Amino acid sequence: MSKINENLKSTHNDLLNAELYFPKNYKLTSIDDFEIKLSESRSNLEITQVNIGSIEKMKSISHLTTLYTDSLNFENYIYITKGEFIDLNKDIATQYSSMINNSVESNWLNIGINFKLLENKYFQKNQKKFVKIKYEQEINKVKKFLTQYLISGKGKTFSVIICNFKNEDFEKELKMLKLK
Repeated sequence: MSKINENLKSTHNDLLNAELYFPKNYKLTSIDDFEIKLSESRSNLEITQVNIGSIEKMKSISHLTTLYTDSLNFENYIYITKGEFIDLNKDIATQYSSMINNSVESNWLNIGINFKLLENKYFQKNQKKFVKIKYEQEINKVKKFLTQYLISGKGKTFSVIICNFKNEDFEKELKMLKLK
């Protein structure tokens, strides 16, 4: 349990061999269970349909991923993907941000998602390097927030995608992560 905030819990992530800190209501979930919950959802929100559409991509790299969903609303999730090590710096962060922004623009506009870039930054904390890109998504007046981090440290690089209706990006929590 984190002494910093009683609403956080410490979670060991085997994929990364790391200690992560997330709110207590986020639970490890299989991609198959996530897919079932989404398909059984009574939500007619088009944003839910977008999540369903991304399941196949998640399954194709499931051996490199971990998924946590919010037990209070399973459509709020944290999706972690392990990648090849990249020694991040400002130049690489700029190139990565540009690539993500171009991809978002072409993909989201094609399926009717309006979006606004809220934050785009590179920073370092405790021998880890971060790229943070945060968006507000909107379909038919329903807003959702998506934050993507690229994190490097101790010879590891991984992405963390945080998607929720609450505008929570868990930056403070990710800065606390401990890579082993």
